[in-house]
Amino acid sequence: MKPVTDNRMRDVKAGIVNEVAKMLPKSERVASVKGLLRCDEDEARALISRGRRLEKAKERAA
Repeated sequence: MKPVTDNRMRDVKAGIVNEVAKMLPKSERVASVKGLLRCDEDEARALISRGRRLEKAKERAA
């Protein structure tokens, strides 16, 4: 089993955040992610953005 790296863990978090963010209106996304992951606003925004980029990359690869 591979050791979990920071980038891999961040990708997993971003994937989860992306699924949650899809269900919420834009005005509630950052606040909900902050509460869910107990992180600051900048990290929440970064994870939402990374999740969208990862999803687009998967769509292009398919």
